[in-house]
Amino acid sequence: MKLESRNNLTETAVTDFLGIAKFMEEQGIKRIVFNCTFPNAVKDILRSILCKGSAPHPSSAKGIKYILVKDFIEVKKETVRHQIIKLQPSSSRPSPKNIQINQQIMQAQSAEEILEIIAQDSEEFDAVNIATAFHRLAKTLPLHKRLLTDQEEIVFSLTKLAVKKIKDFKPQAIANTAWAFAALGIKNEELMSALANEAVKKINDFKPQEISNTAWAFVVSKYFNRSFFNIFVKVLNEPSKADKLNFSVEGLSQLYQIELAIKYECPELNLILPNIIRAAIKKVLKDKKELGKLPSAFHGDVFDHLKGLGGDYQIEHFVEGYSIDIADPMRKIAIECDGDEYHYLTPTGELTGKDQLRDRLLKYMGWKVIHIKRSEWEKATDKLAFLRQKLKYAIAAPI
Repeated sequence: MKLESRNNLTETAVTDFLGIAKFMEEQGIKRIVFNCTFPNAVKDILRSILCKGSAPHPSSAKGIKYILVKDFIEVKKETVRHQIIKLQPSSSRPSPKNIQINQQIMQAQSAEEILEIIAQDSEEFDAVNIATAFHRLAKTLPLHKRLLTDQEEIVFSLTKLAVKKIKDFKPQAIANTAWAFAALGIKNEELMSALANEAVKKINDFKPQEISNTAWAFVVSKYFNRSFFNIFVKVLNEPSKADKLNFSVEGLSQLYQIELAIKYECPELNLILPNIIRAAIKKVLKDKKELGKLPSAFHGDVFDHLKGLGGDYQIEHFVEGYSIDIADPMRKIAIECDGDEYHYLTPTGELTGKDQLRDRLLKYMGWKVIHIKRSEWEKATDKLAFLRQKLKYAIAAPI
């Protein structure tokens, strides 16, 4: 670092020094190793400013100029800017190539295109590229998960790369990657463990939606990592943070589903949501129930045919945060009328992670769940016989 020595510290120098500290704070530099002869007082003040998270106004440091009279080192801002960039980990400053790769992934119109980019450039991927690739695959792959089977080697190599670079993953990348694996129904213990461990280390840097996305993804994947969920519960219940965790409607819905899943599948975690969050969830559930969901013509057609089979069926029945397309509450039969493209990962009927979680929770509550695919319904020549068969199978099946 190129430095200029001064025998005294002027008010301007104090201002410049604090400006540098503020710049470092804005760049997210929390720790710095001094390879130069800064006076210890300067080092202590700079570290203090960075630890506190905000630089004081120059006037509050008026006395500094009397302390640092001898051998003060004035560092020009541009020189420090250059040196700070050098100090940042490589993951925090993407190269032009990594930026280009991310743009290509985001602009890809199909899973095939994304897999092609992974095959060509994965060796140069940084943490952001890896998370973006998995997230985009999850967004584009429903009903085409077979592509992942065909390209298993590519996906496996990217997963291994994610584990290798896990320390570079920021909260958003952790949340997006966990969510993608949950949505796609991919089970990978090594990656889930790496994501959970890194999330524990960085939990205080997570935004509310990132916290709920990550926890929800682990629940969908039935991955109840104790270290993660213990700190997750602790963060939610910290009085100093509870009122600052402004979750979105989606985030609050996820928290409720997380609570239900832990209650039924891992009760020893003892998840207790704070009252302020519980009140917000209650309002979200109330609003959802009142607004309801507009049934499609497909729902209506199935409902009309069910009337001919007897039973007390209701359309859009609300249960614990979920709106069941058609329900017989007395017999606890839930019928979901699914569009092929939104609810299935494969043509053979593997449900998305979100739908799998809903089915699990409904079954814990004693419901028998029937899925009717639009394509099956349209092909059925005898609709009543088709429904009888579905109901017979569901009623006979153990919960």
